[in-house]
Amino acid sequence: METLVETDKFIKNREELRTNGYTLFPGILSKDDIQKLRTACLDYFNKNHSFIYYMGGKTQSDAMSKISGIRFLLNHPRVSEVLKGCIDDVRFLHHSDAHLNMLNGWHKDITGYVKDPWEAKEGNESFGVYKIAFYLQDHLNDNNGFSLKKGSHLRRELGIGENVDLHTRAGDALLFDQRLDHVGQQPNLFERVMLRYGKGSDSSYGILHTWRKLNGKKDKMSVFMGFGKTNAFSEEFATNCIARQNRQNNVSDYKINSEVRNRLDEAGIGY
Repeated sequence: METLVETDKFIKNREELRTNGYTLFPGILSKDDIQKLRTACLDYFNKNHSFIYYMGGKTQSDAMSKISGIRFLLNHPRVSEVLKGCIDDVRFLHHSDAHLNMLNGWHKDITGYVKDPWEAKEGNESFGVYKIAFYLQDHLNDNNGFSLKKGSHLRRELGIGENVDLHTRAGDALLFDQRLDHVGQQPNLFERVMLRYGKGSDSSYGILHTWRKLNGKKDKMSVFMGFGKTNAFSEEFATNCIARQNRQNNVSDYKINSEVRNRLDEAGIGY
């Protein structure tokens, strides 16, 4: 397979990840890959009921276990090359989500998963918990994909750092530090009213979904996976993330899906 990036480009991406908190890889996935992901996610959200309604949309945690049609991402050669090129001794953190038409506000993904992600662990282990994101539509002409505060992963406080709006294309892969301040599509006035009074219910989703269609908006879908260095930070994150996913999916125990495990083994990524 043709190498995605030269060694010096990986060095640049690793430095961007360290200093800015994110790095973007354009065109990682093909049009066919994107169509497969969109079809798999939309079929799942239309035909299954284990997802939850959240922030005006639908979300499925532990998505790799639930949605078989997205698992090819785990051993996609270009995706695994990026992960192994940017994260030392990389492992899957049993964290994956699929979203449909969700709204949100500024936040750090790490909140509630690691007690103190800015304090070095015993043995001077450094933080290394990341998320790779795939937005399954273009955001060239809007700010509904991913906006961030550059360098905010180095600060405990929210709202500090240069604002950057990433106008991603479908097929781009975004790798970011889970301490980074970021936001997707923020609700407008009508959507805020619906979120306040509908409280994420299926009825408010139906109204907001109809609102999107009347305004000619395409369904907005995204897939996220959590990866990290093999260290104590990643272990703490994985433990708490599995507990969160179990609560959301109303299960008492978690066992890695056999196909997920096999695909990670094929990619040479730990778990």
